[in-house]
Amino acid sequence: MPRWATLKEAATVLQVHPRTVQRMVDRGELRGRHVGRRLEVELKDDAGTQSTTPLQSDTQGQDAPGGDSAAQLDALRMQLASVTAERDKAEQQSGAYWQELVKLHDTMREINANMARMQSRLEAAEQRLSLPAPSQQPPAVVPPAPDPALLPPMQRVTQGMPRRTRPRTWWERLFGK
Repeated sequence: MPRWATLKEAATVLQVHPRTVQRMVDRGELRGRHVGRRLEVELKDDAGTQSTTPLQSDTQGQDAPGGDSAAQLDALRMQLASVTAERDKAEQQSGAYWQELVKLHDTMREINANMARMQSRLEAAEQRLSLPAPSQQPPAVVPPAPDPALLPPMQRVTQGMPRRTRPRTWWERLFGK
């Protein structure tokens, strides 16, 4: 039966730092709820169903305190099998990803090689026909004058006026320019 414990109690039970318990709740590894400003963490029963409860034993090989060691060992074996299966699945997916990446890289190399061949053929054809090579710089484009109707009101009034005759802006009036 699950029970709710404070952050410090959960850290003591799990034998980790309270900040680690907080991170586990943030990552979704443990369920947590806020009661006022306090965070409570759900702890499962002692039958080994809590996935993050480590099996502790000292150097003489004595069983871990507070539970059935066989049940804890079975739970850890099941957890290890689950993690191993997840790792194998991730390795297969990453292998497929890398194979696809290598294919894309080879395709890009082929495309670049084809582009280089086409460029050299184009240059050879231009030399045979003695056409001037296209310039690398685009022609200069003069931007059209802005439509006065689209300008803000102050610019509409002052456009084309000498500086002396146009109205001064607020900052010119304030700072005396």
